[in-house]
Amino acid sequence: MKIGLILPFYTYDAEKNNTSFPFGIAYIANYVIQKGYSAEILDLNARYLKKEEIVSALKNMKCNLFGISALSGGYTYTRKLISIIKKYLDVPVIVGGPLATHSAEEVLKNTEADICVIGLGERPTYEIMEKLNRLECVRGIAYKDTHGKIIKTEAQDKYVTMDKLPWPAYQIMQMEDYIWNGASPDMDSKRLFKKGVRVMQMITGRGCPMGCKFCSKVMGRSSIPRPVDDIIEEVKYLIKTYRINGVSFRDELYLLNRVRAYE
Repeated sequence: MKIGLILPFYTYDAEKNNTSFPFGIAYIANYVIQKGYSAEILDLNARYLKKEEIVSALKNMKCNLFGISALSGGYTYTRKLISIIKKYLDVPVIVGGPLATHSAEEVLKNTEADICVIGLGERPTYEIMEKLNRLECVRGIAYKDTHGKIIKTEAQDKYVTMDKLPWPAYQIMQMEDYIWNGASPDMDSKRLFKKGVRVMQMITGRGCPMGCKFCSKVMGRSSIPRPVDDIIEEVKYLIKTYRINGVSFRDELYLLNRVRAYE
């Protein structure tokens, strides 16, 4: 079985695509790959495609189902993307990310999506692939049954800890799309990196325990750090494989633990 993981286009200026690394779908991809399944990624922020090009790309992926990681502000585009998949391929569609986590019922009622993942996506996505005909056995999802009724399963009992996760699926991605030439397109990092420095994004942990009202939290008020040794090994891999010589950490709250940050 093969899953196609999609990051929808959510910037309205085609000349200023956001090339932030899609950590969510990249981690999910490698998680299911290591479980014995196949995965392919289509990042519509890295490469702007017209509708007919999207249709062609989706068909060429030859997937048994698709997963879309969506922000709440990307609802309209995500709904159109789901309709395209259903019209031309008619395979199951999963929606994840903040949109699905906070608005699962609305997504299932108002789009053609079949399943919403609530919270982090690695384990639920793998279990959906394992139990596609027994979705009631999958924790942390909402789905439409054969009668169109929306069913919400039990919440995920715990998230996969970062030491149990494989690195993102670098091996199946167009990595040059994400290596910055000295500066990020979405922040002023020119003060940090000179032009010509090959900068790659990484995360050293997930989540944030703070309770800011304006912030969307997929994980709730929890924090999952990565082992420092594993972070160092990943940096070494990126240097050797992709010739990077700069790293931008993109954690929600990198300085949560100052001792660990110094380490």
